[in-house]
Amino acid sequence: MKSKSTYGNGISLKKKRRRKSAPFSIAYGIIYCVLAMAIIAWCFTFAFFFYINPHTMQLQPGKVLYAETVKENVEQIQQHKILEKKKMHNSITKSMKQGIENASAKKFEEKMADKIIDNKVEKPRKKDRPAHLSSKLGPYYTNPDIVSNGCSITITLMEPMLGKKTGEVWTAIESAVFNMHPDVKSNVCLYLQTSVCDVRNDFNKLYTGIYERARPETKKMIDSGNVRVTILDAKKYRVKSCKNFYNPSKAWMNVKYWEEEFIAEDSDLILTLQKDVVICHTLNPNLWRDVPYVGAVWPPRANMHNNPFPPEGMCEFLPSKWNEYIKTDKQFPNDICTFENGKAPFGNGGFTLRSRKWMIKAIKYCPHPDNSGLPPQMIDKADCVWKGKEPAEDVYFSTILNGIGAPMPLGFEAALFSAEMMMPEPILEYYSTPSNGERGEEELEEIAIRRWGEEELDKFRKMREKGQIIPIGFHKPYWYFDLPVLLGEDFLGQCKFLEHIIPFERKVAATYDKKEYRKMDPKKREEVQNFLMKRYPDYQKGRIKKRFLK
Repeated sequence: MKSKSTYGNGISLKKKRRRKSAPFSIAYGIIYCVLAMAIIAWCFTFAFFFYINPHTMQLQPGKVLYAETVKENVEQIQQHKILEKKKMHNSITKSMKQGIENASAKKFEEKMADKIIDNKVEKPRKKDRPAHLSSKLGPYYTNPDIVSNGCSITITLMEPMLGKKTGEVWTAIESAVFNMHPDVKSNVCLYLQTSVCDVRNDFNKLYTGIYERARPETKKMIDSGNVRVTILDAKKYRVKSCKNFYNPSKAWMNVKYWEEEFIAEDSDLILTLQKDVVICHTLNPNLWRDVPYVGAVWPPRANMHNNPFPPEGMCEFLPSKWNEYIKTDKQFPNDICTFENGKAPFGNGGFTLRSRKWMIKAIKYCPHPDNSGLPPQMIDKADCVWKGKEPAEDVYFSTILNGIGAPMPLGFEAALFSAEMMMPEPILEYYSTPSNGERGEEELEEIAIRRWGEEELDKFRKMREKGQIIPIGFHKPYWYFDLPVLLGEDFLGQCKFLEHIIPFERKVAATYDKKEYRKMDPKKREEVQNFLMKRYPDYQKGRIKKRFLK
């Protein structure tokens, strides 16, 4: 007997009912899907026509926004974030300047970088760049006036062991800083270049060493943010990396040095120093901005004033080099060394004023194949290529700048700036003046006013009365002048820093004779040593004894 719940084919009544209701289930599913899609579309429509307040995150109905309005709100939000970031950045920078001097510069920069990335704000401009906080020194100037208006003049010095050097190098720097004209002194910049051997991965030690060794006026510049320090790439410029750069010629004859080593704040007019340089009285950079290059004057012929090089003399050497390397028919000026118009050859890289623009122009006009830093294609296309033996950079620039017609100053103007082999008086004798001396003192005073300023005219007149003009500065004068003269009252009265750049051995030799010293009894020697220590306080007693008895 069959069950009541089944039919003849054996299918249960419940399953049969399921089969009959299947079409209705599918229909209901379709309806549900349509309804769900309608609800989703309605939600999107609602979100599109009503915006969410970014600050309260609450819906504000009734404000219908079009595409342009939505875009404006997004831009406003982004601008708000940028303003918040700038406020935060300014606050941090202000705190830094007010005394966060013991913080780690590296951590500070990493922190700043993280905040910049998070808020998608551009990196700080040059004026926002942080200094190395640990010692007030770093690769950038931090004086706000310099950051805004630039340097009135940039003094640069290359010294590979700057953080360890004592004595002459800091005297040279101090003499330059001390004698800057008051009108420009607040914006004078000092750019120090040292070597990686001086760092040994410890910049704080380097900066501390520099600050401790700096003299009073130089320390004031450091405290004001007028000094920056960088590591010179010795391989890039093919100079010695440690102990002694020896000669900056390879770097200064490289166009990349003048284009890449200086920053936007640095001036076009550069004052180059070396440790054997001293500045004696006021230098006003504003009176020299028209010159491309100026240094100490050279004698016209060889073996004059203790100068045996070159054998033919500078008056013949410069035009001969120009004619040797020029590819065109451009002639070297024939009015230099006429001995009647005031024009003279000069150079001397250790103490010069030079325009960076003119340095670049000279290098590109007549590059040296090994030192110029220019690509071979540019060197091949140049009108002049210095293919001979590598020259001293001062001879190189003097030749090229005169050859291309740069507005070089007169010989007597150069003599008022610097002396190395000759004082100004012999230069008047050798090269004369534009009027060939016919205008006398009036012409000399006009030149003095042009380069020293009217306030220095009385000083110039007094020097002329004594028969000895002391130039603005000297480069290694102890090579060419008698030490008793340099250490006499006339020179030291006009040049207070002079005796401190003269090497110790030379000063001692000028003070006492070695043979006499060796004959002295121990008590007398002790008196001599005490005298030397008192006169030359930079040197220790043991060093005096050791050096003097050699």
